[in-house]
Amino acid sequence: MTLRQDLIIPQYADWSFVYTHKDGTGAVVDLTGYSAAMSIKRQPGQTAVPRSYLSTGADANGGTITLGGNAGTVTLTMTAQQTKQLLWDFDLWALIETGRADAVIKPESHLVYDLALTDGAGKVTRALEGRVIVRRSVTP
Repeated sequence: MTLRQDLIIPQYADWSFVYTHKDGTGAVVDLTGYSAAMSIKRQPGQTAVPRSYLSTGADANGGTITLGGNAGTVTLTMTAQQTKQLLWDFDLWALIETGRADAVIKPESHLVYDLALTDGAGKVTRALEGRVIVRRSVTP
């Protein structure tokens, strides 16, 4: 079962979010032997490189995921430098797409994400999905 959870990430700040994965009956799932991955993109179906890719592996380029074994916790973490990168070219693309400078600077921008958990046998579960609301920094 995929849960919908919007995430709010402040730009230019360290960020973390903890989620406890449960089965359909509400029991905590033991995540020992699991791996996890999460992509943050501009829109669903986007085939371009994600704005950020978090994982439990060495391939993560935008944050890390730590799994809590039998506690069933999934901890998502990004550094201030990684949250800064979420919107590195967002204003430029908004200007190109709209042609209006007033459409460029907004207090927050919306992206999308999903979080996939993979058990030791290779079964993939999409655990979370939703919007990533990036709140712009005034003081970097």
